[in-house]
Amino acid sequence: MEPFFGYYPIDLGPAKFELFSNNDCPRVLNFRAHGGFETYSLKLWCALVPQATVIVDIGAQVGIVRRQRL
Repeated sequence: MEPFFGYYPIDLGPAKFELFSNNDCPRVLNFRAHGGFETYSLKLWCALVPQATVIVDIGAQVGIVRRQRL
């Protein structure tokens, strides 16, 4: 796979955002190589977040879950 530098668009249906990669982001590599990353948990997160008043995302490496809320 060719190196990737820049903003990579992520479309999870209700959540759309971009991840920046300097050819070093493992989530961008997952999306490019496999078309996604933890699909079930991300869809569940998208369904639960609008109903929440407090959200705690502990241990985020690159913040893909947090970015969905922005």
